[in-house]
Amino acid sequence: MMRGQALIEKLGDRLAGLRGRVTPNAEMDKITWFRAGGLADALF
Repeated sequence: MMRGQALIEKLGDRLAGLRGRVTPNAEMDKITWFRAGGLADALF
């Protein structure tokens, strides 16, 4: 299991009230201006 997935599972019900989407292991290079960065554990 990847690190971000484990984090989201650990937070469990605490994320239930969020409006939006939490993405595990999000690729930051696809959304940053310089196209730099690795995986974010969780991206909101």
